[in-house]
Amino acid sequence: MHDAKQNNLLDSLTEKACRQVISYVMNEIKSTIERLIVNDEELPIVLVGGGSPLLHDSLFSKYKKIRKPSGFHICNAIGACFAPISEQIDKVYWLNELTKEEVVSRAVDTVRDAVIRKGGKPESVQIAYVEEFPFDYIQGEVLRVRTKAIGELSL
Repeated sequence: MHDAKQNNLLDSLTEKACRQVISYVMNEIKSTIERLIVNDEELPIVLVGGGSPLLHDSLFSKYKKIRKPSGFHICNAIGACFAPISEQIDKVYWLNELTKEEVVSRAVDTVRDAVIRKGGKPESVQIAYVEEFPFDYIQGEVLRVRTKAIGELSL
């Protein structure tokens, strides 16, 4: 909430000063997006945050794929979507009726499916690692499996 002093400062801004601020911010955003683009591929730009609707028309001319995901208005950032989606699962399995290979295969399938459910492109999902830790001190065959998968955002 603004106090009286802050309101007076805002009221004293001229239209020209406001336009200069908007122009500066837009140039900074466009510059940041350009630095993230590593090739000629047209990447989607994901706009989030309360002010993002103000940016859509200004960016639309150059960046054709602009997305506003569900809940965009309650996020606190403006982002160029460049980061992958990932999921990590760390689970302990009893090997009662399954082989070690079957357990590991299921763990890999589970982590891959989790990335896809989060919005990853199925064809882009890659397994980053699979780690197996047997429990020698527990009676019965027990295996801890840690898996991680990474994929590109599907828009």
